[in-house]
Amino acid sequence: ILPLENRIADNEIMPISGEIGTVIEDTVNHPSERYKMLLTQGPDQEHRLWIDGPLLTSPDLLHWTVAEGVRWNVGTEPVVGCFYNKFKGCFTILQRPFWGDRRVGYVETKDWRHFTPYELCLQCDPMDAPLAEIYGMPAMEYEGRYIGFPLIYSDFTTTNRVKFNDGTIKPQLAYSW
Repeated sequence: ILPLENRIADNEIMPISGEIGTVIEDTVNHPSERYKMLLTQGPDQEHRLWIDGPLLTSPDLLHWTVAEGVRWNVGTEPVVGCFYNKFKGCFTILQRPFWGDRRVGYVETKDWRHFTPYELCLQCDPMDAPLAEIYGMPAMEYEGRYIGFPLIYSDFTTTNRVKFNDGTIKPQLAYSW
């Protein structure tokens, strides 16, 4: 077990709260930052609505450091997909545009310090169930194509404007070259 002050659970690896969007291996950039953890945090102690996306790096998956001043997103929350695009020479991060906006878009980065503007790439269509939403989209490169698994959230009831007590998430298939 790693030494960590004020540990909450035995499997805790860092003294920072939030949800892990994804962890990716980066064999292109510096080995001291070989692994990247895309974290989302929010809301704060005053319960203000915000989501912040710090980047953590590690050489070995055990020792993590917050990349000071780096924000891979402002506004989104998990589920996040990320893969290396060898044709463009950059990492593509698939994420929702903002908290509660259930579409998927992407940003790209070569150095994990500078990110392109957000581009929308996928949303539900009339063939999906009424009020369906994309909850996130893990993705990967496979034999020169990019495969995504949009997670479609639907079949929920709405009472008192709350829809998070039931429903289903069904993966679908998306692809691009």
